[in-house]
Amino acid sequence: MKNIELLLNNNKTVKKQFNIKKLKFDKNYKSYTFEIYNKVFCGDNIFEIISIINYLVDNYPNQRIPIIFLSNTNDIIFSDKLVYVVLECICYYMIEKRKQSIIFDFTPKRVIWSDGIFCSPLYQLRKPSEFKIKFVKDLQFRHYRKILNCEECIGKELSELMQEIECFLRNNGVSEENSYSLSEMLTELVGNAGEHAEADTLIDIDLTEENYTKVDNQESNYYGMNTAIISFSPILFWDPLKEKMKKRGELELSEEYNTVIKAYEYHKDFFSDEYTENDFYAISSFQDHISGSLEKKMGGRGLTTLLKSIEEQTDTHYCYFLSGNTIIHLKRELLNTDSNGMVGFNLESEYVSSIPDKEAIQKISTFLPGTSFNLNFAVKKEW
Repeated sequence: MKNIELLLNNNKTVKKQFNIKKLKFDKNYKSYTFEIYNKVFCGDNIFEIISIINYLVDNYPNQRIPIIFLSNTNDIIFSDKLVYVVLECICYYMIEKRKQSIIFDFTPKRVIWSDGIFCSPLYQLRKPSEFKIKFVKDLQFRHYRKILNCEECIGKELSELMQEIECFLRNNGVSEENSYSLSEMLTELVGNAGEHAEADTLIDIDLTEENYTKVDNQESNYYGMNTAIISFSPILFWDPLKEKMKKRGELELSEEYNTVIKAYEYHKDFFSDEYTENDFYAISSFQDHISGSLEKKMGGRGLTTLLKSIEEQTDTHYCYFLSGNTIIHLKRELLNTDSNGMVGFNLESEYVSSIPDKEAIQKISTFLPGTSFNLNFAVKKEW
């Protein structure tokens, strides 16, 4: 997968990010071992694992000694789908680029947001050739995974992707309405990620086999529709629009971009460590008819419009977007449009004259070079 090494290279700024005493060399197995003590495996663990790998690569660049990560709990919970997909990407880098063995010894617990871990290529790490095949493409009854190169993220190939996803969902019993809406949204996100990042894009979808009887304290029967989309690139999600707006005097743009200019003049007075100029261009890139492409005068259907149309058909969800070290939480109550059809990511439903709510934007330790989405939907099972 193109640019996957950037995930490791862009997270070297802090020298000590883990307890070095926990990293041990096992003479019997001739490998490094590291124990993971957390009950819930989340983004902090990803940061820790990247730090360990960077430490070993920087200090022992010519070694290819296997690394084994051990979980001290029998029922480790992966917090969401994107977390374990990023973990898969780290393993792919180690095996394909570093030619170094990496193993995760864990027993995950079934939870609706990360049930797809049970069809993950992580289970094939002891057979590297099989891991690589399954990482690149895996089509099962309840699992759809594909990597598209940059050229495939536009035009005819995207139409074929939408048809494939729609058929996959319908074959798994998802309603015709939901199958069409979801395939449309996911295809738009893949195309958008490819356009912004100019790189390969991985999409992974799973539908849970289990019937979950309690989600967010609601008693009912649910199944999960979980998706991760990720592309690695030195170009972050907001970079194209930011560059385009700087060149707006040289370009002929549609009326919608004047709203972005007006909003910027208001928002810039509130820029801080918590809400930056890049964050402004990120939320602006989600808007209807706004595109960062210099070739396009106006963009397509807004990503938030597509997402909200799906959220309204589900009972609960956990969706977010990640680029750089910025997470934007895609919560239903923050995606209402204002009188101009723009999304403010706030309860006021106001883009131009109100900044995003504090809970909409989160800064994390791990730097994700490129663009990624975590989309978890819990759908009530109809009888």
